[in-house]
Amino acid sequence: MPTESAPQKYEISPELVQSLTDNLKKLGTPGYNQELVVQFLAEKYLSDVGYALNLLTYREPLPIYDILRTMGGLLSADRTNKGQYFLGALDVSGIQDFVYNISSDRALRSLRGRSLFLELLSQVVLRDLLKVAGCSEDCLLVQNGGYYLFLLPCDKIEELRKNLERVINLWNRRLLLLQEGRIFLAFAMSASPVTVQEFLNKPGDGYSDAISSIGRELALRKRQKFVGMLEPGDLNSFPAILTCPICRRDVNKLVRLVEGEEFCDLCCFCIELGRQSVERGALEIDLQQQGKNYCWKAGSFTLRLGEEKGEWEEPGALRVKLNPREVEDLAGSNFYLNFPVAAGIEDDFNDLAKLSTGWKGLGALRADVDSLGNLIKGSAKYAPVISLASLSRLLNRFFSEYLMQLQQGTLTTNSDTVVNPKIRNFHFIYGGGDDLFVVGAWSDTLEVALDLGRCWRTYTAQNPDATISMGLSLHPSKFPVLAMAQISGEQLERAKSNKVDGRAKNSLSAAFARRPLFWEEVFDGEKPPLQELVQPLHHLLPSGGQDEENARLSRSFLRRMLQADAATHPLIENGGRWKPGLRFAHAPQGKVDYLYLLATSSELKSPETGSPSQHLRDYLRWLHFSSEPPDLSFFLNWLDLLVRQA
Repeated sequence: MPTESAPQKYEISPELVQSLTDNLKKLGTPGYNQELVVQFLAEKYLSDVGYALNLLTYREPLPIYDILRTMGGLLSADRTNKGQYFLGALDVSGIQDFVYNISSDRALRSLRGRSLFLELLSQVVLRDLLKVAGCSEDCLLVQNGGYYLFLLPCDKIEELRKNLERVINLWNRRLLLLQEGRIFLAFAMSASPVTVQEFLNKPGDGYSDAISSIGRELALRKRQKFVGMLEPGDLNSFPAILTCPICRRDVNKLVRLVEGEEFCDLCCFCIELGRQSVERGALEIDLQQQGKNYCWKAGSFTLRLGEEKGEWEEPGALRVKLNPREVEDLAGSNFYLNFPVAAGIEDDFNDLAKLSTGWKGLGALRADVDSLGNLIKGSAKYAPVISLASLSRLLNRFFSEYLMQLQQGTLTTNSDTVVNPKIRNFHFIYGGGDDLFVVGAWSDTLEVALDLGRCWRTYTAQNPDATISMGLSLHPSKFPVLAMAQISGEQLERAKSNKVDGRAKNSLSAAFARRPLFWEEVFDGEKPPLQELVQPLHHLLPSGGQDEENARLSRSFLRRMLQADAATHPLIENGGRWKPGLRFAHAPQGKVDYLYLLATSSELKSPETGSPSQHLRDYLRWLHFSSEPPDLSFFLNWLDLLVRQA
């Protein structure tokens, strides 16, 4: 919970100072964008030290990096020296339709680049807006799920508004002709200025009015998409000659990617972005004027964006480094992004499903931070704008960095696994700052959920007001991505609706479980948590996801356990009471209970001791004598899927 103590100073280690000093000496090195290097070093060394803050743990002092960046933005946008600013917002709509609504056996190749394309598009449009406004990139305050909030100067405001809307209208016309209106950029400005005092102190009416007016204007713009943008002859710009097998758009030509495969230019461009991100960890895009056409070129693929070119746009190369770790990574770059990149993962959903342990299928995982509005409201108590900027960066950092470490197998604090620890086989499809969607081998995707659940608890210091919910669904390899997103989204809503004994949300919901589990049921709590059941089972399950012959946990035993578990719950649903030691009718002679399962199941015997593991012994005894109804459906169905033959 928030505290009322004064800001606390944190000591900077001599090693950190020496490392920063050594890197600052590289500022004069040829081949580096000096401004980019300074920004990178400030983010790397000043995000967690000095007057450090993790808003998600309610430590009050602000991080030096966010203070410097926000103050730089305030100085850049204050042309009148009156300490007044307008706020601008960019909202990218249609993201999920663009990313998810694709098909074909090779869709995964396009998925790798589609989220990256949207992120790149958003950043380019945002840079165009700030360039026209004459502001630095430090004016960006918040970026979260396709929503960007930024500072604007207070002079010549009507002229500025007109110029910014011209930028947005040009990009929307490009997207209308390129994507038939699937993606739309909504832009809004606050109706009144905000003073610097409201930015740096407690918010007042001016700040609240500005945010409210932006929300109303964005909602209006979204209801009036592309109004006034169609011109005579535009209907002829939507030919119906050929259909792209990935995005299902009607186009006038397809581009040959490899022998026997032809896709539209946008899908080819996205595939090339995905290839570059995996092979190089960087993107190189040429912004070109080819005759009348304004184009982006990546590799051998050219994406025509339109005939009209903005007067602020200059041809050149956009060299983007993804996830830089050292100054040397920025050589030759003029831009960098922190963005999860799938490396070493199969190009095809069929191949990805084959990497599962047990049943060969896909898992779709949706995750979302609970009650983000309350977190934002809490962060606004102290220096609202800087706090909001810091919160936005922290959320983006969590999802981008932790997902990268999970994919690369470098995460040292991951949860205990059921299958042998290894690099997770999953693909990042979309992340919006406070939410994400991933698809992968089902057994790995489930463990990604457990990994992220534990990491989130650590990242937020188990702050009860900063929680996360997740939804998991299972699918065959040829299931449509859009349907995966919808069904896993339903599981996410189920998790967010979980309410028991004053607890709410903060849950994991799986399609095969009777009910969502609170994270405390997974990791701790009075009952034996899920992870204690998981730990002793390594020797009973298939190893490596390839060979099920060495599994020593039979499905017949699991079926008996499932029958025992299912037999208890109709009593609860009908208002009955749980009875300790309850027997179920499907057992031989109707007398099998949990102690009988413990005594007779040879599958549970450890190869080292010849007897059941102590964890399972204790747990089954607890089940037998418990006065509460345990729900084993999540655990037992998970194990049942793990021991199935391909």
